[in-house]
Amino acid sequence: MINRSFQTGISVVIPTYNGSRLLAKNLDSVWSQLCLKDQLIIVDDASQDDSLNYLDQRFKLSVNAVGHDTKGEFTVYSSVKNKQPQVLVIHNHHNLRFAQSCNRGCAHASCDKVLLLNNDVSLQDGAVNELL
Repeated sequence: MINRSFQTGISVVIPTYNGSRLLAKNLDSVWSQLCLKDQLIIVDDASQDDSLNYLDQRFKLSVNAVGHDTKGEFTVYSSVKNKQPQVLVIHNHHNLRFAQSCNRGCAHASCDKVLLLNNDVSLQDGAVNELL
């Protein structure tokens, strides 16, 4: 078993496949509720639309790492700016489907709590605080 230490906060993991339109519609409802200590992880499951381009324009991403595990290759992009939560975008090079994309996102979580959301979810105001 790997011994990891986690920071206090919440890592929100959102898997997406060809979901740029849904992300554009719903991401603000999540982003507006995160604090500096929190983390947003979006796992792009080999989308064929402009999801990566949308996320890059929104968060100004840079390549953090290229990885490989038993499920295949992936690229991790990050955006760490002052006074905003950490953003990771994990791009699966091959479509792994929902469950494996969730697992991959959770494996990169650095906070002690994880919230899994579909890309079509729009959170009500205060939802994250209610969960904590």
